[in-house]
Amino acid sequence: IDTTSAGTIIVDDDWNGSDYSSIQNAIDNSTSNDTIHVYSGSYNGTIRIPLSINLIGNGSEHVEIFRDETETTAISCRSDNIYLFGLSVVGRISSGFNKTVIENCTISDSYTGVLFSARYREPGISENKILNCTIETTSISIELELVENCHISNCTTDSGIKIEADSWSS
Repeated sequence: IDTTSAGTIIVDDDWNGSDYSSIQNAIDNSTSNDTIHVYSGSYNGTIRIPLSINLIGNGSEHVEIFRDETETTAISCRSDNIYLFGLSVVGRISSGFNKTVIENCTISDSYTGVLFSARYREPGISENKILNCTIETTSISIELELVENCHISNCTTDSGIKIEADSWSS
């Protein structure tokens, strides 16, 4: 992740010395390459990330993100170069872009835990990573659609990995 001209934003659901109490408000007021530190707490609502950022929690046992009840996705990555670390996510994490990294996260309670899909994007997506994650209470832990060079390492899952056409080349 490029951190050139990056800023730091603090999120705390209790407003305890933070810039924002909502992760989405912090994202909406960030610029590319910013780092958003999320303090312990519970955060409700689907998160949409439209730019390259680092979203850093202080541990998946401490930072819980719950999707909107009407949606399956809890975090929607809508840009290249997004880094997610140390979060507990109730709902799917999805990305149709390059270089999404999900590390030291717990993802649960969704039909699909992580979806990397280039179904609607040419020429496809690549260099996405899922590292040291626990994916549980899902029917499909990880789904890859038209993805190249996806790296999955040291993850624990309770269901399978679904790979569709030309999705695995590493």
